[in-house]
Amino acid sequence: MSDAQAVVPAQKYYYDYGVPATKQYEGFRDTVYKDTEGNPTIGYGFNLNDPNMRQMIPADVISGQRPLARDEADRIFIPRYNQAARDAFTYLGRDNFMKLDPERQAIIVDMAYNMGFDKLSGFKALKQAITDGDYIKAASEMKNSKWYDQVGNRSKEHVLKFMGDTNALP
Repeated sequence: MSDAQAVVPAQKYYYDYGVPATKQYEGFRDTVYKDTEGNPTIGYGFNLNDPNMRQMIPADVISGQRPLARDEADRIFIPRYNQAARDAFTYLGRDNFMKLDPERQAIIVDMAYNMGFDKLSGFKALKQAITDGDYIKAASEMKNSKWYDQVGNRSKEHVLKFMGDTNALP
């Protein structure tokens, strides 16, 4: 059992669904590139401006001497995803996280992975809408954010899924 599954008493399905979905949304790049905010990034969206993340990436990869291997990226991705799951759980609180179905849980975890806890915790109206069980309002709060315009189809799919549009599910 992973750290996230041990700490976050959620259904296993959110994890099984969320890991491949987040990897797909992030995409994999074996060399350094600039993300939508201009941050040097590699792998599955690993922001190299984050000192903790930078420590995990081999120096010869950061310097461009060789590409990042997918298995190296996978070993970095899982602890980072587990942290995002803990952040999502902390952001919503146990009761609110647990009342979400697995797809919606995975969406909040993906948002935590993509933005980090500090930015996600700024989504106060989203949290309130989830607390109230108003998923249409929650989707609206996602849509009315800077994040929505920055992440392309990822946010659009999340909004549709949060509203319960099963045609949007992969």
